[in-house]
Amino acid sequence: MPILSGTLLNVLATLPFVDVRPRNQISIRGQVPQIFVDRVEIDSTSFNLLASTPASDIYFIDVDRSGLTTGSVGPAIYIYTKSGNGIISLDRGEQPLPGTVYITHPGYYRAREYYAPSYHPDSTSVVKPDYRLQLYWKPRLKMQDGEVSFSFYTGDDQADYTIRIEGLTADGKAVLESRSFSVR
Repeated sequence: MPILSGTLLNVLATLPFVDVRPRNQISIRGQVPQIFVDRVEIDSTSFNLLASTPASDIYFIDVDRSGLTTGSVGPAIYIYTKSGNGIISLDRGEQPLPGTVYITHPGYYRAREYYAPSYHPDSTSVVKPDYRLQLYWKPRLKMQDGEVSFSFYTGDDQADYTIRIEGLTADGKAVLESRSFSVR
């Protein structure tokens, strides 16, 4: 594998069919391409970003002249970095570009107990109308033989209700089901 030198912009200028113009324009056969870095689209006019990225950070570049891979009518350039984290890595001490905000997402909260009023006959809670919009939430339903069972109380509105189930199977497949019913 050859050692790349210079910047990402220099490397793009050497690729067949890719035209890098002095006035900060990239084109492929006269069309402005979509540019993706580690599967995230960036603005094709981000010359500062492309010109400040060392070529040594690049793992692979793929040029789609037809645009068939994006489903659009124009060409696309796919850039893959060695880290897979995009072309700016603040872990290396690089400064963010002006006007760019980088955040670290803290992740998702663990499931908490969802409030549901007690309708048990021995309940000491005050009986008041129930007009909640979300009536039931159970983050850990377990399926048995491809089925799951649960029950909940509807609100006091006579209305149409929708049950929506979303989740993942043990082998990572998405599950999505939606059913509606009416209370009159």
